[in-house]
Amino acid sequence: MKHDEIRTYVAVVAAVISLIGMCVTIFVSCRNLRATKSALELQHFNATQSLRDKVRAWGGDALAVLSEATILCELDPARAQDSFERRNQIRSRLSELIDRGRWFFENDKSTGYGAWKRPANQGLAPPAIDLLKAALWGRIHEWAKYA
Repeated sequence: MKHDEIRTYVAVVAAVISLIGMCVTIFVSCRNLRATKSALELQHFNATQSLRDKVRAWGGDALAVLSEATILCELDPARAQDSFERRNQIRSRLSELIDRGRWFFENDKSTGYGAWKRPANQGLAPPAIDLLKAALWGRIHEWAKYA
């Protein structure tokens, strides 16, 4: 074999090895891409579930306070010695739930209501927040529109 043939042979072998290396790299990259995509989908799913769990917990807290408020309304204030204190506790919890609920539910800004206000205060509150505000302000008759 001549010196030129050996160089050609070495160049061809090097090219084949490079081609095999490129194919392996592409294969591994595709597997990593799929694994990354699956991990991101799982992360998105877990984040969504976490948010749902927090909203459900908030809703459970809201139902408990509204149930307690309803029962307190049915009691005779003259006979229930601690009704004033319980009412204040319920109002405090309602106020806290309204504020916490605003993290989950944005105002509806499509109506243009409150355009003169700061961006955080523009729009109409969602029904879940409106119901709690009606309970806080003692407007029980407004609850009927949510039933």
